[in-house]
This record gives sequence, structure tokens and C-alpha cells, in this order.
Amino acid sequence: NALAEAERAGGELQSRRAALDEARARIVDSHEEISAAFAEAEMLLQDAPDLGDLQLQLEQSSANVARDRA
Repeated sequence: NALAEAERAGGELQSRRAALDEARARIVDSHEEISAAFAEAEMLLQDAPDLGDLQLQLEQSSANVARDRA
């Protein structure tokens, strides 16, 4: 009886270990995908225009329009 319980417990542990290994593999895959997406986002941000420059251009254009309308 004790042997049967020990074998059953061993089987449960193996099942839990397999589930944990599968979950770990999914996490590793997700981490790799997220890391790649992050690297791509960093590259895109490096090529993006400076928002401060865009704001300055907008303010200058608005001032020019206001001056021309006056």
C-alpha cells in the first residue's frame, strides 16, 4: 500500500514537473518575442523625429499664420 502511494506521488511529481517545464518553455518563448519587439521598437524610436523640434515648428507656423492673418 505504501509502495503504491509512493508510486502515485512520484507520478504526480513527474506530471507537475512536466507542466512546469512546459510553462517555463512558454515563458522563454514569450521573453524572446518580447525582447525582439523591444529591440525593434528602440530602433524605430531612434529614427522618430524629436517631439521638441516638431512642437517648435508648430509654434512657429502658428505664429506665422497669426501674423499673416493680422
